[in-house]
Amino acid sequence: MAHPVSLEHIAPGLRSMARPLADLASMADNAVDHPDEQIEDLKSSLAQWGQLEPLVVNRRPAPPVVIGGNGRLSAMLGLGWTHAAVHEIDVDEATAG
Repeated sequence: MAHPVSLEHIAPGLRSMARPLADLASMADNAVDHPDEQIEDLKSSLAQWGQLEPLVVNRRPAPPVVIGGNGRLSAMLGLGWTHAAVHEIDVDEATAG
C-alpha cells in the first residue's frame, strides 16, 4: 500500500493544485538564467516558507512545461520535493516562449 504524499510544504490554499514534479519539464530555452547562488536562495526561502505561489505550466506539450517558475522548480527538486502546486494554462509554443 502506497503512503500518502505529504503536501505540508504547499500553502493550504494551493494544495488542491498539487501535481507530481516528475510529470513536468523545465523550459529548455528559458531566457532567465538561474545561477547556483539564486537556486540556493530559493531553496532557503522555500524551506522556510513553503510554496506560496503556483508554478505556471503549459499543459499543451508532453510532458507539460514550466513556463513560470523554472528557478523555483530547480530549488524544489533540490529540496527533494515530489509535488508542487501548478497553475495550468494551454497556449501554443510561440505564446509560451
